[in-house]
Amino acid sequence: MNIILGEDLEELNHILEKIENLDASFYVIPLNLETLIFCNKNNINFLNPIHFIKNNFHEKALISSDKLLENLNYGTIEPESLRKDYKNYIRKKYNQFYFSYFLINEIIKSKDIKNIYVSGWESFPNDRLRSNKRYYMTSIANEYFKDKVKIVNATIDKKENIPDSCYSYTLSSLKETKRKKVLITSRGYNTYRLILVCILLGHSVNVISENKVNFISRFFFSFLGVNFLNFKKQTINKIIDFKSKNINFVFENIDFSNLLNISKKNYELKQSDTYFKSLCVKKLLEKEKIDLLISVIARGYQGSAVDFAKKLNIKTLGITHGTISKSFTKIDKIYKKIISEAVFTKNYNFFPLQTKISFDAVDTHSFPQPNLKTGNLIFAENLFKLGKKNKILYAVTSKNFDQMLFHGVELYFEFYKNLEILNNLAKSAGLKILVNLHPSVNSYSLQNLKGSFINLSFTKKKISSCLKDVFVTISFSSTVIEDSICSNVPIILFDNWKRYKHCESENKFFTELRPIYYVNSINDLKLCIKSIKNEKIDFSNIKYGGNCFTNIYSLLRKII
Repeated sequence: MNIILGEDLEELNHILEKIENLDASFYVIPLNLETLIFCNKNNINFLNPIHFIKNNFHEKALISSDKLLENLNYGTIEPESLRKDYKNYIRKKYNQFYFSYFLINEIIKSKDIKNIYVSGWESFPNDRLRSNKRYYMTSIANEYFKDKVKIVNATIDKKENIPDSCYSYTLSSLKETKRKKVLITSRGYNTYRLILVCILLGHSVNVISENKVNFISRFFFSFLGVNFLNFKKQTINKIIDFKSKNINFVFENIDFSNLLNISKKNYELKQSDTYFKSLCVKKLLEKEKIDLLISVIARGYQGSAVDFAKKLNIKTLGITHGTISKSFTKIDKIYKKIISEAVFTKNYNFFPLQTKISFDAVDTHSFPQPNLKTGNLIFAENLFKLGKKNKILYAVTSKNFDQMLFHGVELYFEFYKNLEILNNLAKSAGLKILVNLHPSVNSYSLQNLKGSFINLSFTKKKISSCLKDVFVTISFSSTVIEDSICSNVPIILFDNWKRYKHCESENKFFTELRPIYYVNSINDLKLCIKSIKNEKIDFSNIKYGGNCFTNIYSLLRKII
């Protein structure tokens, strides 16, 4: 048997075109949702990772990455938020390398593999431009399975020249005013609600925007007095050497050091770019009198703004845009601390608890002022019941090959298996199931999923729009859990792998009506849906009262 490794459809097609005498001995290993769909659609021989990646893999991956990061050297990287950025990057690279090694090695152990075909494309581009395509499989295969590697005749040069310089930045000044000044570190995640309430309270609102604001939004908010601050390139600087030591990491006799150090080197541009943006924000905070800084992100320059504000005695308010929940096991704790790093920092003066799910996580994550129970602030919210709701929403977090997380996130092949299950369930039980796809799912995948799973409906609309028509949400772990709770839509945590329970939940769905249920079998999923349909459920034991705007109004009145 020969196996083919292509990270995306472009690379896979390139390899398939270049292999002469492609016969039944060749099998593709799909490495993302797109290539899995392609193989299924075109009846191409493939080995489904679902047969080789089991729950023990997730445990090993989390434990090993935790050990790696415990000994990570940061050199002169400051402040804490930039260290978290670097840590997160190394974690994701390790996840990618470990997953690839583990999967290929398991296949080699169970199959008689003669050759491993790869493209020869090697690219470790810097993350500063997210549109860059990244190709790692040739390097990974050569690192661990060199004696079996066959490189096809690559006619497309995918080796990338990494720039050796970056820019420093400036931000425009805040407008002169006698009103209290609020600085919001980024757009998105329903921060428009915060903006509108701040305006209502008579505050001067300033929003940092890394990307250009479209004309309509800028005109509308400028009319209301909102000041958008854009980063402007100033001078060219050399990439900074933060003097972080090279990584030396071996797990179960497999050395990941070389690939991690290559990745580390090629992260320096992104790291320097974020550092100069952070310095720019620091200068703004030192120059201006800010009464309150609000952030929904705790890493990168946004997190740096919080770090600097704390030192300058500027009040800081952190609002999570993700779901943070209680830990149940040692592995669970490792995973949930990873999630909390992106949205929480100890430098927040105020960290509101929007639902009781986050309140239950206080002990795990050491949040400040656990008594600050506000109710929903920035999660989706649909509290008006217009007509009978007859649809089921299925929504989970989905990660690309280079953004993988384990244990509490379903992998692409697990997601695909669930679609098969739900497609059959929709047909057999006459259910209307709406699948909300993660933004990372591309148009090729969307169109072909529609063709493959004809009993399901697919959308990439905002969750708030989807929740208008559903009576229950099915998920594994996703912000949609909080979105649904805040919209009075019950949740079924469907753990088909018997691996992960996101939060406290009810499994006695025959006798107890609760907002959140946990099931780990298809039969129980069907019974649970039937038991709660058309039932009125009390959400008071899981959410705090009030709508988002009144909650924000009360919160801001209290702290500024």
